[in-house]
Amino acid sequence: MKGIFALLMLAPFASNADWFGAKTYEDCVISGLTGTTSDVAAQEIKRACRAKFPAVKPKYDVINADDLKQIVIDETLFKNPDRLMPGSGSFRKDHTIKFHNLSQRKIAYMTLAVLINDATTPRLYRAYVGAEPRSTDQGFFEFNLSDEEKITSWWIHEIELTPDN
Repeated sequence: MKGIFALLMLAPFASNADWFGAKTYEDCVISGLTGTTSDVAAQEIKRACRAKFPAVKPKYDVINADDLKQIVIDETLFKNPDRLMPGSGSFRKDHTIKFHNLSQRKIAYMTLAVLINDATTPRLYRAYVGAEPRSTDQGFFEFNLSDEEKITSWWIHEIELTPDN
């Protein structure tokens, strides 16, 4: 019992002193570089820390509106609200968008920005689309608009591509 009590009393000091090692790549580099003046040693410390804390590859590459035109469909999608159609059938989503994926990668998710009743701030709606490379596909979105709410404008806000392997 005394041993547990002693451990509990020392725990705050141990965590502050970093006795259990670095918890992140950045902490590892900072603690390793303390007192180091050599560029070669600094590079070795970074390499050792990266081995201990491998870089996490993002699940998806996010492409924002500025770069979309080279990846997704033609200009008319961004300006033609008639291409955003009421959904139907078994999808149970209230809107469908048709688009062309011009990229060499699968589009996993798409986020639409939608202006309702001429609002100045868009609402963002994200949906899984699963569009294969170089294909024409559809995305199904659920807006849940009331009878008084009408879409006055919309555009693709961003897409998320599967990463290169």
